[in-house]
Amino acid sequence: MWAADNAHAVLHGRGPGQAPVPRSTATISAPRTRRTRWSTKRRTSASSSTPAARASKAYIFLTSSSHTASRCATRRPTSRRSVQLIAAREKDHEYYVEHHGDRFYIRTNQNAPNFRLVSAPVTDPGKARWQEVIPHRLDVMLERPHHASPTTTCAPEREGGLPQLTVTDFRSGASHRIAFPEPVYTCGTGDQRRVRERRPSATPTSRS
Repeated sequence: MWAADNAHAVLHGRGPGQAPVPRSTATISAPRTRRTRWSTKRRTSASSSTPAARASKAYIFLTSSSHTASRCATRRPTSRRSVQLIAAREKDHEYYVEHHGDRFYIRTNQNAPNFRLVSAPVTDPGKARWQEVIPHRLDVMLERPHHASPTTTCAPEREGGLPQLTVTDFRSGASHRIAFPEPVYTCGTGDQRRVRERRPSATPTSRS
């Protein structure tokens, strides 16, 4: 697999019953002769760390993840305090964090192979304070939610091979799905930057 700089390739391998894991990085150069020169250096870790500013721009998130586990820490861009860890890394536990209002919204697969959505106060986001927003379902895969307004979230989901969009009201807990007339379609969420309130936009595409 090529790296982003177009000068390195990552070689993968796997053990019995395991997902592919990067084993080594190969540096490729193109000398005057037409032969490709390979030099390999073994990677010591299959994990990666990615800093990112989410849509609210109120926090910077530092996520460290591998193929089967992740952890996330947060810090305000203007703060000099050390980062705040959401939850420690655990085997086979992936979670991803978004900020909205005075709470963090966390998509987690702990005891939920298809992921569920929980929330926690920004002042104390540890696992002991997690409150369920969207429960786990065996037949529905929950993807990254999109906070459509101060009171609602729009969650992309997949069920029966088709994408779905479920809108949940934070105040009442009520939710409903956006209906599409075509039997086969694609849809997704996005920002409408020209209006003050961020709303999800769904564009179905029928296929014959």
